[in-house]
Amino acid sequence: EELLMYARAEYNDLPIFLYGHSLGGNIVANYILQKNTNELQGAIISSPWFELAEEPAEWQIKLAKFFSGVLPSLTQSNQLDINHLTNDDQVNQAYKNDSLVHGRISTRMFTECYQAGLWALENAHKNKIPLLIYHGTEDAITSANASKIFTEKAGDDVTYHQWEGVKHEPHNDFKKEELFKTILKWVLDKSE
Repeated sequence: EELLMYARAEYNDLPIFLYGHSLGGNIVANYILQKNTNELQGAIISSPWFELAEEPAEWQIKLAKFFSGVLPSLTQSNQLDINHLTNDDQVNQAYKNDSLVHGRISTRMFTECYQAGLWALENAHKNKIPLLIYHGTEDAITSANASKIFTEKAGDDVTYHQWEGVKHEPHNDFKKEELFKTILKWVLDKSE
């Protein structure tokens, strides 16, 4: 909401689109399904965390829920393999060497995001705005299949692109120029 307030104040003569990748895709999807979207021209959702590529074991989810209630700030490894980010080794190494990347997730953050992703899948039919959703077929972090399910439920004005051979970060992968052209064309079409 703060970001949208800023955008409206600074760029009130331009159409507003929300963009979210991975966890951000989860956040954008939940926002558009739960909030007033009258001022939005559309949203772009990249490799969203609706479901993980590999579902955690039931005991892991139960344990996370327990600790989320008693020790919400308890952190553990997010078990992210940097080689699952992109096919570009330079991008993966830059991620590894970024001092702001810590590779941990709290029990509360996991349980809240996990539940929010499932909620978005169940409530995708509440979508009222144009969406561009895309996912790489080689994403080993978040589920491309969940993106397809969301797309099928989210209404008629939803465009889905599946990028063959692309991993979790399509905007950093080898088809990024084609992806950026696809995004730009979609935004221009929806801005008319």
